[in-house]
Amino acid sequence: MKNSSLAMVVGVADLTWQSQQIESLTFRGFEATTAATVIYLSLSLLIAWIMNKINSRLRSTVHRRPGRLRSMAAGPLRVLLWPGKKCAAWLAPLLIEDPEEGLELSSARATWIRVRKIAFQGFVLLSKIIFALSFFFVLLKLLQGLWGFNWQVIGENISRLLVWRFPTAEDDFLWGLGGLSFSILMSVMAIGASFFIGLLVGLGRMSKNNLLRLPCMAYIEFIRGNPLIIVIFWVYFFIPVFFDTFINVFWSATIALTVFTGAYIAEIVRGGIMNIPAGHFEAAYSTGLSYYQTMRRIVLPQALKQMIPAIVGQFIAIFKDTSLAFVIGVLELTFVAQMLNNRLMVYPFEIYTSVAFLYFVCCYAMSIMAARLEKRLSKGGRVSLRM
Repeated sequence: MKNSSLAMVVGVADLTWQSQQIESLTFRGFEATTAATVIYLSLSLLIAWIMNKINSRLRSTVHRRPGRLRSMAAGPLRVLLWPGKKCAAWLAPLLIEDPEEGLELSSARATWIRVRKIAFQGFVLLSKIIFALSFFFVLLKLLQGLWGFNWQVIGENISRLLVWRFPTAEDDFLWGLGGLSFSILMSVMAIGASFFIGLLVGLGRMSKNNLLRLPCMAYIEFIRGNPLIIVIFWVYFFIPVFFDTFINVFWSATIALTVFTGAYIAEIVRGGIMNIPAGHFEAAYSTGLSYYQTMRRIVLPQALKQMIPAIVGQFIAIFKDTSLAFVIGVLELTFVAQMLNNRLMVYPFEIYTSVAFLYFVCCYAMSIMAARLEKRLSKGGRVSLRM
């Protein structure tokens, strides 16, 4: 639901787009964005409440009335499984080995089984051939498209996609960087800050002290209940008004990314800690360790190993989400590509294919690094937390 807000970039009249139209017509940006925030948050909380009710109902049904659950599901399941049972009955003779010695089959039955086996093998072979031909056809079309690209345009503009421009004055923000370098710089800052925010908020979310738990819950639910583009609008347009200050678009987008991602990492941390068996906590407490020492030395080093795939996936999402910063004029990779496309007019495939390739290379590099780290830790490596 929240990702539907991205449709506004191509003019689809979603909720975020409508709020911006209301702002442009009435000059009531604060009220329009607040209304969109309330609607997004209300729908997200409603969906979460419904799913939690369904989950609790299923758990109570399974634990208390398994017989009734089977009887309720028996009818629909029979209808759904009937085609599968028929297919299994037809394919079974094709997948099993020849009958053992001592088991005799009639000549007609044996012939029919051999014919079905040959037909099945022919079908498998035909499917492989069709898949191979389709794959090579798509690959050929892709190579033809790449061959028809104007590579000179890509060569002339690749430096602009990477760094946009060189410094031309002493007051240039961040040395006049832009493009991919701006996206990387923004994502690195957001990744570093959001990890520690998510770690602290995740621990606070599990605290038994309401003074810590309730604010952390409110932060997580509020941020997760709104799309990133709304969070960017809040940070850039309205927070400076509240504090009577000005925030550069780069820092506004970076703060929004950090705050947004911190809420998701907090839930990842909470899930990782909950996967640790309760016996580890009890054993640590029995040795005299405090809650803080138990978390730092026993629980978090184990939980972080389990959280690596989810955290890396979230970090990759941060890097890709930097593309949304173009809505407030940040010179990141997507915005630079859009400006180049507006200037060249007739080479959109070359420009946006280059952008896709640059995003892919960076995300794939992060995936490789994460796989190596996970492999290293799975061999007995130790995760040290210095707090």
